[in-house]
Amino acid sequence: MGAQIGAAYALAGPDVVLVTTSAASGETALQRAHAAIRALVAHGLVAEERASSARLSTSQDVRAASTGRDVIVESVAEDLSAKADVLDTAARAAPDATLCSNTSSISIARLGEAARAPERLLGTHYANPAILMPLVEVIPGARTERRRVEEIVKLLEGVGKTPIVVPDVPGFLWNRLQFALLREAARLVVEHGVPPETVDLAIRRTLGRRWSLVGPFETMALGGRETFVRIAKLLFEELDKAVDPELLARVDLP
Repeated sequence: MGAQIGAAYALAGPDVVLVTTSAASGETALQRAHAAIRALVAHGLVAEERASSARLSTSQDVRAASTGRDVIVESVAEDLSAKADVLDTAARAAPDATLCSNTSSISIARLGEAARAPERLLGTHYANPAILMPLVEVIPGARTERRRVEEIVKLLEGVGKTPIVVPDVPGFLWNRLQFALLREAARLVVEHGVPPETVDLAIRRTLGRRWSLVGPFETMALGGRETFVRIAKLLFEELDKAVDPELLARVDLP
């Protein structure tokens, strides 16, 4: 994720430094970033001239790489302590920089306090693969300065992304929607014997295609609010309410 996020920024013009734990992992990250860029060129999504001008380098020193930077994006392991350590070091090296975390689950407010920079920190949650998926969730913490949010929204738009500002709640927005669907899908497989391949096919050929053009509330507007309310009266009590995540482990993946 970090390599592809860096590649997306580099394609937009900024000089990007990928910070890794070792020279070997740095070389791997650089190779992944350039591979992602080449894939975009091969599919006609990015011009060769633009790709060749992307400026990417690596470092193993968070402090040195952060010094003088305007924006720092953290994408390390999904662990509060690990993320806070990196962000704290970066914050001290770049006292004016806006700090972004690619966390998918950790509270931004809590992370900001742990990194000792709550006013400067916000979440930028990318969908995987980050080089291709346009949506980025922008999550302010309770103490994040408004100007930081506006700055990152504008920056992401300049990179070609579609930023949406969402609340600092568990799962943010699209993961909450994704896991609500996964929970119901798992129940259909585990309790009702629906093959996983059938569920995947149904999503690809109905909801996936439809929702790429109109969202769920637009769909409800097209179908009529009263119709959806009547269906909800029949279904809401039947939909899965499981709280045991091991339900997903019981699905034989295709």
